[in-house]
Amino acid sequence: MIDQQNQRINNGTWDEAAIDQAYENLIDIVGWVLDQVTVTGCRNLFQSNAPLSLFLELLEIMETELLIQWKVKQENGLDLLFARHNEWLNQELRGDNGFFSLWNSFRREVWNAVKHTNGLPEKDTWKRLLLLILTDSGVMKNSLDPINIENLTPVCRLFEQLHSASPHHLALSFLNLIEIGSKCRPELYPLGLINGGNDDKKSPNVLEEILNNRFSEDGWNDMPAKLMDFWQNNSGGIYSCFPAFTIERYQDGRFNLRGVLPEKWLAFDQLIGIETNKNKLLENTENFIETRFAHHVLLWGGRGTGKSSSVLALMNAFVEKGLRLIEISQEDLELIPALSEYLNHKPEKFILFCDDLSFDQDSSDYKHLKTILEGSVINPAKNILLIATANRKDLVFRGELDERFPEQKQLIDEKRAIDDRFGMKLFYEVPVFDDLKKILFGSADKTGIEYSVDDLLKEFNQFAHFNNHDQPSGRTVFQFISEWQQKKQDN
Repeated sequence: MIDQQNQRINNGTWDEAAIDQAYENLIDIVGWVLDQVTVTGCRNLFQSNAPLSLFLELLEIMETELLIQWKVKQENGLDLLFARHNEWLNQELRGDNGFFSLWNSFRREVWNAVKHTNGLPEKDTWKRLLLLILTDSGVMKNSLDPINIENLTPVCRLFEQLHSASPHHLALSFLNLIEIGSKCRPELYPLGLINGGNDDKKSPNVLEEILNNRFSEDGWNDMPAKLMDFWQNNSGGIYSCFPAFTIERYQDGRFNLRGVLPEKWLAFDQLIGIETNKNKLLENTENFIETRFAHHVLLWGGRGTGKSSSVLALMNAFVEKGLRLIEISQEDLELIPALSEYLNHKPEKFILFCDDLSFDQDSSDYKHLKTILEGSVINPAKNILLIATANRKDLVFRGELDERFPEQKQLIDEKRAIDDRFGMKLFYEVPVFDDLKKILFGSADKTGIEYSVDDLLKEFNQFAHFNNHDQPSGRTVFQFISEWQQKKQDN
């Protein structure tokens, strides 16, 4: 209807009835959205979300100006309305916080919020943002009290209307009215689309499988009940879009989890020569997923032996069952209590992965581990499991401490207790020559490329020699196979 009215307005006849109708319709639409944001209790939700907060500001600017222009026209006629159009346009074009500057900020915030969310079905950035927010149980629980079907119903109705609407179309309709008097309209760039996800990265498709299928079946019907059912086993939001997270810390002490897609996905059948460790890790993680007793795990041994790769393979194996990985640095161990409290009520299971863990003799950072390992007065969340890797089994360097002296023996016992609190400690041995050949040939077999055993072994030895790998490991094999496979494909 708005498009038809705009066409009638712009045909040069100055149909005042069409102008009046266009103003009335647009004022009604913008006003309805602003009213519903308040009536549904979503104002705090909108104001706490950067792109939605900017969307509100744009709507409020539009509503205020539309009402002013409507009053000018009714009281003073078209000539003064056209003068107001020019006045407003000049003011907003030059203002640092004007409508057009605000629109560009809005576009940027929408894009930043959804650009990496490859698990979501919508390609339209605006629709993807709405889906990301609506399905996030944490966001909804902070806005609705209590969270139930009755409270969700008007919220879902609002999001359904926004999902079918277009901020770009609303803004253009508003600017079309301004163009009547100004004779021009600055370009307003759309929010844009996101291409499909990268299949090689295989992000978990929880939302796509559950919500997208329901959209295709019967749209938004019974959406509150669908969300309540979905939240039984899924947190939604970023936790259903990403398999792994890193920690972002701010100067004021706050922190945030940032979703990431691994650069490489590993399956356990790609890891050769560590079958015993693989089976123990799989069994322990299966227990963790099914909320049975599971051990915190220390993977220790030589460099390049598959310790970190084993953890990535766990994520790949159990991501569809709700396993998520949080990479935590040694410096962030002090955040474990806060992480435990934050994640405690989420249905997913989280592995806290600390790579290359070790403590200097004078360091006291190891004490932060007590908040998650056995022996602490704090009960850690049941959905958190710590897996650490290290080059040695003794995590704390003991230096020149002598157990013959009571005070030094006590310190040694305290530091040894950190190692012992890991219920499962798995040793990764640097492969000897025969084991290394099994890894080499097994990795080559998985590429599907034909090769000569003797030639492949010769090429590998040359690779190790020329790249100064004096003690080749499984990592060396992986590096060689990656290069060898690329050369074969190029030829």
